[in-house]
Amino acid sequence: MSYTKSYNEGMSAESRFITLLGSRFIRVATPTEDRKEHWDVLTTIGKVDVKGKKRNKRNDANADPNIHYYEFRNVAGNIGWGIPTDVDRVIAFEVEEGFILVRPEDVYYPLLDKCARNGGGAGFFECRGRLGRLDWFTKVPTHFLRTHSFETIGNDNGL
Repeated sequence: MSYTKSYNEGMSAESRFITLLGSRFIRVATPTEDRKEHWDVLTTIGKVDVKGKKRNKRNDANADPNIHYYEFRNVAGNIGWGIPTDVDRVIAFEVEEGFILVRPEDVYYPLLDKCARNGGGAGFFECRGRLGRLDWFTKVPTHFLRTHSFETIGNDNGL
């Protein structure tokens, strides 16, 4: 999949999230806020980094509702969006019924523990990077994120 297609899918997920928020939406992050503070949308909930549905493999035709990826370091080797920072924010993971909201500090340490026990590779909770990039991430089952979520912004909850 091309970078442009991936970027457009991410922007589409942000648009779906904003639509579901309704009056809870305040504004979109500036490019600097997005890059340096790892958030996309300012809401009455706070700052939110929106993550759309993911494919199991980049070339798969459809997204898999049972998986997400969690980033520890980005492709440049800088702190990833999944690391707790001094910026108070949440991560919205797109699921079938809308978006589940997770605080990085609530999922980061349990996730690190699971990753440490599962080693390297491409399965769930196996941390890895990609050749020629400085990233570090893991594939996470959606049910793990659900157990650490605090709210669902749903397609039918009348927000």
